[in-house]
Amino acid sequence: MKVYPISVTFINKVNKVSTKAHTKKLGWEVIDEFGFNGKEYIGLAFDMRRSVLG
Repeated sequence: MKVYPISVTFINKVNKVSTKAHTKKLGWEVIDEFGFNGKEYIGLAFDMRRSVLG
């Protein structure tokens, strides 16, 4: 199994529930904001050496 040091994802800005869950509950960090195809997104990253379990 390959292990990666960070994980990166993006969420549509209108999805406030997912953004809150990723940032407040799981500890992902917002690293960027960008637009694509007429929609706005938030880029997030997570240090895979940390546990999401707290």
